[in-house]
Amino acid sequence: MARALAWLLLAGAAATTSAGVTNLNRGKKIKNSAPRPWSPLFAAARATYRRSPLLSAVRAARPQATVLYTFSQLCLERFRVHVTPLTAAVAAAAVLPAPAQRACVRAAAGAGLAAAAAAAAREASLERRATLLDEPRYALVTGCEAPLGAAAAEALAARGYGVVVVAARDGAARAVARRLRQNHGTVCVPVAAPGLGRNAAAAVRSLDEQLARANVTARLDVFVHAPPAAPATASAGTGEGAPPPAADAAERLPDGLPGNDGAALEARCGTAAQLARRFGGAMAARRRGRCGFVVGGGGDASEEVIASADAFTETFAARLRRRLAPDGVGVTVVRRAPPPSLLVRGRFGRRVVDNRVAPEQADGERLVAAVLRGDAHVSLSPGLF
Repeated sequence: MARALAWLLLAGAAATTSAGVTNLNRGKKIKNSAPRPWSPLFAAARATYRRSPLLSAVRAARPQATVLYTFSQLCLERFRVHVTPLTAAVAAAAVLPAPAQRACVRAAAGAGLAAAAAAAAREASLERRATLLDEPRYALVTGCEAPLGAAAAEALAARGYGVVVVAARDGAARAVARRLRQNHGTVCVPVAAPGLGRNAAAAVRSLDEQLARANVTARLDVFVHAPPAAPATASAGTGEGAPPPAADAAERLPDGLPGNDGAALEARCGTAAQLARRFGGAMAARRRGRCGFVVGGGGDASEEVIASADAFTETFAARLRRRLAPDGVGVTVVRRAPPPSLLVRGRFGRRVVDNRVAPEQADGERLVAAVLRGDAHVSLSPGLF
């Protein structure tokens, strides 16, 4: 018996060595070159297993096991999607008695009020960290072909700021700049940026180069991005009634969107991000500055696209505020109010709007005052687009 076992060990070692030599000749990498003396016993066990009915049972049960495993994974995925902590808490509260449910509702209301108070306190602390702008320098306003942009530019000029007037057409920018020089005697730099609705990165880069040539970039303390909610007309006060140039087919637009929707996204979201990237960092380095982003209003794009663009701008502004507040830079979101409802569009509503004294100037003053203070949010009156 001992002699037979010795012969088996020698045979296993020889088989392992011959297999390793064969693998080396074939260029294969050997993970463990040590001889395995018990390989004949494993081979005997493998042969016995192949001849046993257990293999047939495993082969028959493998498809059913695969189906059960896939089904369990699918159920687990659905459970993770639908059973959230909120739904689990609601389901747990539904089986509680009425006094406990009332206590849960009161606790949830208190937690919501506490969270709202904490958020308001955080916003107030960020507003207080904005550095005071004691000396007016230069301010940049986009969308000056629309009433709100022109009013904001005039309010800044009235406070002694040199204004960089940015409009989609050169004639509109020059008309607003000429009016500001005549009314307030300030330095105005008219800039035509027709590509803000097609390629915001290239348009803002060109704008930065023009400001650098005019020696304005290092002294720019305020920028207000006020994209026009509708195409400018002669009633906007710019003296230019011609429609803006059509978008060139070769210009880059967001993929999969019609021209109006893509232009709206690029003008609202892309331009806001590029302006913050170009000028926000410089303001943080100087530890002074203000950034204003106008959201809301109508336009040629669909309501879904405008709502998505406004949501992006508000979220982007909130993150930018938390990032730049330690450096003394304030970020403000200006919300246009929705158009008047049917109850206000009648004779009484028109009389109320007509009796207002210079609504454009009032909203421009309110916008500029909030931006210079460093407020987090400000809402405008309806009817000014």
